[in-house]
Amino acid sequence: TRERRERDEREKREMNMMASRASRALASKNSVQVRGARVLVSSSHAKQVRGVDDRNKNKGLALDVVSMGAKQGQQLNGKWCRMTGKTANNGYSVSHSHIRTKRLQQVNLHVKRVYWPRGKRWVKIRLSTKGLKTVQKIGIEAAAKKAGIDLWKLPFQLDETEARTQWKKQQQDDGNVGLYGRTLPKDKRKMVNLEKLATSDHPLAAESKALLDKLKPSLSGNPKEDSALLNLRKLSLSDHELAAEAKDVLERSKALGPVLSEKNREKKYSEAYGYK
Repeated sequence: TRERRERDEREKREMNMMASRASRALASKNSVQVRGARVLVSSSHAKQVRGVDDRNKNKGLALDVVSMGAKQGQQLNGKWCRMTGKTANNGYSVSHSHIRTKRLQQVNLHVKRVYWPRGKRWVKIRLSTKGLKTVQKIGIEAAAKKAGIDLWKLPFQLDETEARTQWKKQQQDDGNVGLYGRTLPKDKRKMVNLEKLATSDHPLAAESKALLDKLKPSLSGNPKEDSALLNLRKLSLSDHELAAEAKDVLERSKALGPVLSEKNREKKYSEAYGYK
């Protein structure tokens, strides 16, 4: 009808006017170019952006328009990647009869302990496999800076101290490390404390008692200071005048270890099964 044609023409004219206004706005001063595309901004924001140089203009606008960093929450709950900001996708479960049921395609997330060298600690963070590849490629500190994460606020576990590392190395040298690097309990046949060795039923108890009697004038009475002198291993490595005797007793004690172990095993078997 005539009224319908007039209404269609009026709508067409309005659409043409809106298109021409949009094209003029894109060509005006209130639009800037970001990565090859022109973006409309308000006049106040355009003044703000024009105040910086051309090199930083795109950067300033991109930070204002698009947020590429991860969320600021440092907690581990929530199904999103802390490094990339990835969240679940909307998808469908399609049956054999092509019935589509809405579902979420979750991110492949993992809670990982990542070592941070500058902080000397292991930080715990929830990452996607994409975020984990990013950490492996550029490092935890660079990836966290890019995502806007404060590593000092993450759950952490401090690195081992130097004394702990030396103790583990000493245990490994002494053969006190079992399967998967676990430290075994102390073996009583490998006692290094002179006082305990002198009062025990160890074959070297008499020699240890004689060495302890020679060492008593050097003891000060302070347990912390005397602990280094009463330890056979530490005494043998020191510059004390009795270091040579301590080293001799320690080496003989190490050599007797397997013999005493075999005797103890035979004693246990005889008590358990009734034979000699």
